[in-house]
Amino acid sequence: MNQGEYYIITINNSMATIRQKRLAEVIIKNSTFGKLLNAGEMLENAGYRPSSVNYPKRVIQSIGVQKVLHDYGFNEDNAKKVVASVLLDKNCDPNTRLRAADLIFKICDSYPKGGISLPVHVIDMDKERAKYA
Repeated sequence: MNQGEYYIITINNSMATIRQKRLAEVIIKNSTFGKLLNAGEMLENAGYRPSSVNYPKRVIQSIGVQKVLHDYGFNEDNAKKVVASVLLDKNCDPNTRLRAADLIFKICDSYPKGGISLPVHVIDMDKERAKYA
């Protein structure tokens, strides 16, 4: 390399730092708590500096954290499976499982742009009761 020449080296198979691994574990544990921590609190629990806590989205969406989360199965594909199982299993508590799926979609930043529209069928219960009375 001659003086003044610079080479940019990119590593596609990047390794997560210890702190990124700790943060991924905190995120996963947080999804099972009754009272969820906010993103800044999760960074604090993982050992990040206060200056990083002010910009949690940058850290959480970093390649290292996202790779560890994906390796642990904390990804959009599994969130879709959770949602599908809730829709099909009438015996499970859907609130807990949907909260976990919601958190995965938020972490992966994969909510559809512009929102989701769902058809809703409203039933007038008084009319329904009158049919069978």
